[in-house]
Amino acid sequence: YSYKVEQPGVEVFRRNEQGKWVLSEYSLEESLLLESVGVEIAIADIYRQVKFDEEEATDRT
Repeated sequence: YSYKVEQPGVEVFRRNEQGKWVLSEYSLEESLLLESVGVEIAIADIYRQVKFDEEEATDRT
């Protein structure tokens, strides 16, 4: 199974007090707090073992 990543990061949908879903985006330099389970994780740690193709990495810069 293969999945092409355009740009590393995480998208999180959370429901606000009005019951509407709100999208938050996190880059490699940020951390994500999962309040319901009391866990904070660095986005870079999620991608720690991901190998990006050299050509694709050059295209992103």
